[in-house]
Amino acid sequence: MKSVYIIFGICLVAVILLLTKFLRQHSTVHGVKISVEETTATFKMHVRYNKNQTAIVENYIDSCFRPQTIFGGQHSIDKDIVTADSARFHINASAGYFSLAAARNNNSAAALENLVNICMKMKTVIKPE
Repeated sequence: MKSVYIIFGICLVAVILLLTKFLRQHSTVHGVKISVEETTATFKMHVRYNKNQTAIVENYIDSCFRPQTIFGGQHSIDKDIVTADSARFHINASAGYFSLAAARNNNSAAALENLVNICMKMKTVIKPE
């Protein structure tokens, strides 16, 4: 009889975990979560924000790298970018999510500083609700 309760408890925990994961992926985020990771080898920034601000983020990123277009009307991208000033980085983005990663050895100090400034300004572009 105890084994039935144990199996039921395990199943209940599994269902709760799956439901939590599903709701996190399919609900709007009402706050802004920004994480920055800087090491001697890389600079990384991950941002989660409300999906209704996706157009604002895309327009901001595209305006920072003109004449090159990063998003070009696409809401979901996963690509490597090389800009006119030879900055090299990777962007992974979708509605409500933005991630940028740049290797320090692939970028000049000026190009890397520009990327860091663009990312840090994103904090003022995205409005928490």
